[in-house]
Amino acid sequence: MIQDQEWVPASELLGVGGLPTSLAGLHKRARNEGWEKRSVTTPGVRGRAFAYRLQDLPEHVAAIVSGQLQTATKPSNKASKANELMKIMDSLSEQEKEIVIHTLKRKGVEKLLEFCSQENQELISLTGIRRLAALSLNNLSEQKVREILAGNEAEADLIQLTNKSASI
Repeated sequence: MIQDQEWVPASELLGVGGLPTSLAGLHKRARNEGWEKRSVTTPGVRGRAFAYRLQDLPEHVAAIVSGQLQTATKPSNKASKANELMKIMDSLSEQEKEIVIHTLKRKGVEKLLEFCSQENQELISLTGIRRLAALSLNNLSEQKVREILAGNEAEADLIQLTNKSASI
């Protein structure tokens, strides 16, 4: 599991707290957000693996991982799951707590589970220009979005034709 509490192996961060579920996606987000990393060797495993500094992770992820660090030696049971959930709730701001509680009261767990879908997690993990682009598309009319996407498809077709003719 986690041997040094200051560093967390990338493989243990996959999908935690909305982080990407693939190593490539996780490494890309870490690079974009400037997380410090170090190379880690695992006996019997070939290739490189990385661990990220706990302090560089987003606060909610660090809270989740810290909870795992503290309970890593304890057997999993309902009480420990409830404690983990409470630690996550405690790490939220008052406004975030109100939003979570309101959502659970009004929409129930079903809505929360729907929110945790792979597609939504990918949208949540967007940063920088990709996040701005997604938000901008969301504010446009459906017709305008279709026009933009049609333009992108035409441009992609043109690039493919150019690449094919260049390789001939």
